[in-house]
Amino acid sequence: MKSAALTIGVFFLLRLVPFITMLGMVGFYGLLIVIPIWALRWWVKFGALVSHDAEFRRARTTVTICGIVVAALLLLFLILPFLIGVLAALRR
Repeated sequence: MKSAALTIGVFFLLRLVPFITMLGMVGFYGLLIVIPIWALRWWVKFGALVSHDAEFRRARTTVTICGIVVAALLLLFLILPFLIGVLAALRR
């Protein structure tokens, strides 16, 4: 999940390259939708585990940070523009 979250920036930049714009858009928006789902799935599956293992605590922190950051990007790039468009259409 962390690797996929780090590639969001790469896909965002690929949107600016002329001949591979579509690949960048599909990767960017696809990961924006999939990563929060992966984070939720991880929390449902492993969130209730109690462990004092340092790697597990690090994994829990990583999943939390990735989920929150990507969910914020999802809000910024997909949900907010959609709501602005709907409100603009309703004002007409």
